[in-house]
Amino acid sequence: GLLYPLAVQFAYSSRGFLHNLEPSFVDFAGSGVVHALGGCAALVGAVAAGPRTGRFDPKTVADFSPHNVPQVLSGTMLLWV
Repeated sequence: GLLYPLAVQFAYSSRGFLHNLEPSFVDFAGSGVVHALGGCAALVGAVAAGPRTGRFDPKTVADFSPHNVPQVLSGTMLLWV
């Protein structure tokens, strides 16, 4: 990955801008950088995917199936592996 080392450089390096703030950036066990980067990546993915057009329209609500078991299982396995 390319993004995580850049985010760590901003937070923990003596030349990083978060380190030079007053008061200085304090992160408990690195969780702030990890979660901020994950949240930004999720936001970019949501914007790229776009809205589910027609999902909440009363005329087309019956066209959407709420679950897809193979996709749910695939996502679960990706998270666990």
